[in-house]
Amino acid sequence: MSVFTEKDVRYYADDYAAYVGQMVLGCEIGAERILEHPDIERLKTENKKLSEKRKKLEADLKKSRAEVQKLRNSKSWKVTAPLRAVMRLFGKD
Repeated sequence: MSVFTEKDVRYYADDYAAYVGQMVLGCEIGAERILEHPDIERLKTENKKLSEKRKKLEADLKKSRAEVQKLRNSKSWKVTAPLRAVMRLFGKD
């Protein structure tokens, strides 16, 4: 058995719906204000530059890793491995 009548439930449901509607409208207005902020274009430009820089750095890192891998797989690196090990034993890195 319910404590609330159907009339009570409808009243609170309508009240809640109105409250949610006001909240949504407030969020929409807030979003519009953010998009109209004077710094937004500057931040978009800065974000684009930083994204491009990040892509370049990622490409450079990939290239550097490939060069290191190529060096470590070279015959000269493998041939000089014992010499490097002896040098480490004497503390001369």
